[in-house]
Amino acid sequence: MVTERSRHQARRVAEDGWVVSYLRGRTLTTEQAAAAMRTVEELANLHGLTCLFGLTTLEAVTLAVNESPWEKGRLSEPVREACLQGAAR
Repeated sequence: MVTERSRHQARRVAEDGWVVSYLRGRTLTTEQAAAAMRTVEELANLHGLTCLFGLTTLEAVTLAVNESPWEKGRLSEPVREACLQGAAR
């Protein structure tokens, strides 16, 4: 798997086993590898946005995850809950 927005790639190593260039040491399913590659594309999009307001992608993501929203719990709780449900699968 490749993407036009990044040099990262995923390579098949088994029937349903993939390794992704930025997730070394992990073997993923096809679905997980596709999600990892989609993440790289989204990060490229985020980079284009975050540079418009003077932050790196890492800085913006860190602040968005760690800083409390004005209306506490309104957006962060559903996102956190969805991740926890996905991890439980």
